[in-house]
Amino acid sequence: MIAIGLNRLGLEIDVHYQIIHKYERTKNGRGSTTSNIYMLTPEAFFLALTRARHVQGQTVDPETYSTYFQFLQKVVKNYSDYQLAVANIRITALAAEKNMLTDDNKGLLEKVDGLITDRDRPMLAAIAKMLRACPVFCEWSYVIQ
Repeated sequence: MIAIGLNRLGLEIDVHYQIIHKYERTKNGRGSTTSNIYMLTPEAFFLALTRARHVQGQTVDPETYSTYFQFLQKVVKNYSDYQLAVANIRITALAAEKNMLTDDNKGLLEKVDGLITDRDRPMLAAIAKMLRACPVFCEWSYVIQ
């Protein structure tokens, strides 16, 4: 009965679904019963849901609609995957650029630290004290101290 309904929806065995035969012993233990379990693929499940309802006066064929709608879902999923891949590439590139700039900044800080003499340190400490309120110059306080 279920197989007839699935075939009527255009679903094929071993393509869209599989039938698993389940054998169980009866409660009294004197015999066994068999039942069929229908395992649909996710695509077949979607098609079955969208093709199942057909009312009189319906202008759109459910089979055509469901196939087209499933195609649109795949397109949207592929586009989302593409956007995610592009974002990951961009994140990787920005992380590499950040690491490069951090290394450059460390080198510049070491050069500035080498240029500052002991005589200049008290004056630079006073300037640093005035600038500490501004968050932009917080990194420079490392050089001056």
